[in-house]
Amino acid sequence: MIQTKKDYRLPFGLETSFVFLFTIFTFSEGFIQFIHHKLSYYITKPLLMIFLMTFFYYKTQGAKTCFAWRMFVGLTFSLMGDIALMFDEDNAYFLAGVGCFAIAYLAYSYAYLRNILDHRYYNSPVNQLTLPIPYAVYGFGVYYILRKNLGDMELPVVSYMFVITTMGILAALRVNHTTDDSYRKNLLGAKLLILSDTLIGLSRFLGIQGAWIDPSIIMAYFFGQLFTVLGSIEHVRVIETPVNDPVLTFSPEEKKIL
Repeated sequence: MIQTKKDYRLPFGLETSFVFLFTIFTFSEGFIQFIHHKLSYYITKPLLMIFLMTFFYYKTQGAKTCFAWRMFVGLTFSLMGDIALMFDEDNAYFLAGVGCFAIAYLAYSYAYLRNILDHRYYNSPVNQLTLPIPYAVYGFGVYYILRKNLGDMELPVVSYMFVITTMGILAALRVNHTTDDSYRKNLLGAKLLILSDTLIGLSRFLGIQGAWIDPSIIMAYFFGQLFTVLGSIEHVRVIETPVNDPVLTFSPEEKKIL
């Protein structure tokens, strides 16, 4: 392993501890949603995102890469969207939240796109043609179900659905352009974020209610952000950062990938 003056990577035990704590906090947030304790919700929801952003920054602060910067921009706008949607009884706040999340997921999408273009490894034509299909079909299917209930919100909702579908497609197309671990985590993160937004749409526009829906939305969302962050950290450490980087260190297995 390369010897460096300073190593910004958390020890494995601390990284595992973070994931464990974040999982506990996410289930706690789901319980808060279940009992509809508004005050706790207003405090804990933004704090969870700030916790995740701090972890991401700490893990990538030595790697000044465009990928890391784009993902951090996405996390920042996600936090802003979280705050706006806490007051979503007002359509203006709901639209502000949707706009913030659209920018966040566009930042994620652009990071994935640049990863694909900047690290050109072989990807079969079959993959390139077939991987986007499930996401396109899913996006159209959700729109078809919601279309009669959208009213004046049709254009914003359709535009937002296009953004999250694109994010899912680009996350899927990263296969063979990053490590397997980063690919799987980012793809799972994208799927969970799409699931969370789908549940929001079904709840808001179709009136689907139940004790399960709010906890499901919040847990899918935070686990989606968690896996997005974990996959991005893996990509930055192993792919984006040169082997002789003066700050980050690499294991022999990581150097083989490079």
